[in-house]
Amino acid sequence: MFGVPERAVNMPTYNLFISHAWAYDERYAGICRLLDSVPNFVWRDYSAPRDYPVVDAGSVVGRNKLRALLRERVRISSCFILVAGMFVNHREWVQAEIQFAQEYGKPILGVMRRAQQRTPEAVYQVADKIVAWNSMSIANGVRELC
Repeated sequence: MFGVPERAVNMPTYNLFISHAWAYDERYAGICRLLDSVPNFVWRDYSAPRDYPVVDAGSVVGRNKLRALLRERVRISSCFILVAGMFVNHREWVQAEIQFAQEYGKPILGVMRRAQQRTPEAVYQVADKIVAWNSMSIANGVRELC
């Protein structure tokens, strides 16, 4: 097949929604780097794109646009990845994303950050599985849940 690496032809592709806030871009980028480093793991990013034209997420129209985008992105994903630290920092949006994942029956993979002392109890309550912040743990968690 043209344009598809030979190793990827017979492998499942995982459509992932990674919960994030652009103010915490390094966490999102870190998860992406970890997933990209896993041999024989093919995935597509269904997270909200950085360049989405919601200029003012503080306005009613902007918030509604962002909410609709997030809902659709979660709907078309096969797994929802929740970085545990995001729950505390962006509770309102993360709770909305979790609600969408639950509505659409998407498995939720919780990822604990390195050196994180405590994981919020709410993450334990919603996650189908919680893994450590390393490439194989995350990839194996996705494989198990999907």
